[in-house]
Amino acid sequence: MYLGILVIILIAYLIAWLVMRFGQPRIDQPQILKTIHSLGLLAIVVWTVGNTITMVPAGHVGVKDLWGKVYEEPLPAGLHFVNPLLNIHKMSVRLQELKETGTVPSSEGLNVQLDFSLWYYLNPNTAPRLYKEIGTDYASKIVEPLLRSELRGITSGYEAKALYTSDRELIAQRVYDLTSPIAKEKGIVIDKVML
Repeated sequence: MYLGILVIILIAYLIAWLVMRFGQPRIDQPQILKTIHSLGLLAIVVWTVGNTITMVPAGHVGVKDLWGKVYEEPLPAGLHFVNPLLNIHKMSVRLQELKETGTVPSSEGLNVQLDFSLWYYLNPNTAPRLYKEIGTDYASKIVEPLLRSELRGITSGYEAKALYTSDRELIAQRVYDLTSPIAKEKGIVIDKVML
């Protein structure tokens, strides 16, 4: 987007410069063209300075992307001076919650309605790799399917009544034990699973 604005400004500046340089002077034309020339230079300077400074909010990391090349080093929270052509994608590293209600199978072949939650967050050091390989919607592509799959696999080994008794904690721990290493491989840290 910013690159498009810069191109428009440069084209307007070039037209003004060409008219000023090669056009036939009229009475007020030189003054108008000098004003356009000055405004064009001012717009380029403001755009460059404005895009050189970027702010990454607290609880986020910035992923640097220059024309499809993703840099491996994330930007921590704070004010940064960067290449004005870089796109900075801000990704949250705060604790997030995934809440779902799903139907899971039991060992008796019954389908049981179950509410479950998962607390997770993004490892700041792996944010560039995650952005490059998966994108910013990693929760819907990694966390949700992983939780659903493991939960269904585990609950199918328990009777329906176990899902509503003290075995819930044991089931939640097993889901955590199975999902945590897989998510960690992708750069997502699972904090807790609750049923």
